This record gives sequence, C-alpha cells and structure tokens, in this order.
Amino acid sequence: MRKKGRVQLRRKRRSTEESKRARKSPARRKMEQLQRIIPGCDGQFAMDSTTLFHLIADYISFLELKASLLRTTISCLPLLSTKGDQPNEPPASCMQ
Repeated sequence: MRKKGRVQLRRKRRSTEESKRARKSPARRKMEQLQRIIPGCDGQFAMDSTTLFHLIADYISFLELKASLLRTTISCLPLLSTKGDQPNEPPASCMQ
C-alpha cells in the first residue's frame, strides 16, 4: 500500500536514438564531428581512429600547402599591376 500524499512518477523511456546518443563517450562524439569535416570520411561510420587520424594529418598538410601557395600568390600580385611605364620590381619571395 502506498503512503498518502506521495505521488509516484514513472520514468519516461528514452527512444532508441536518445539512448544511443546518451551512451556515446565525448571522445566518440568528437571523432564523429571530425569525420563530418574531413573530406573523404563522409558516410564511413565504422572508420577506426588510426585511419581517421591519417586522413586528418593529410588534410592538414593539404591546407598548409594551400595557405603557402596563397601567401606566395598574394605577395606576387604587385607584379600584375601596371602603374605607369616602369616595370614593377618583383618581391624577393616571388624569385624563389
């Protein structure tokens, strides 16, 4: 028999998706976030961490190379502008 004045509440059952989300570790969630950002990881849910880290390292190298190329291109832009009749002197970084 229940005591008077107390209300007994039932816990609401979680849906399957909610329970899966609740069980994932913070590290696993971060890995899934990385998989969404890195090209080549789309749709591969069962990727092991070693493969993912190799893809991340490759992507970082690609981004560094792209940034370097853009910096060089920007430093050489003064060569493209023609102000007056005198040729522009190329910056030292363009002569490498």
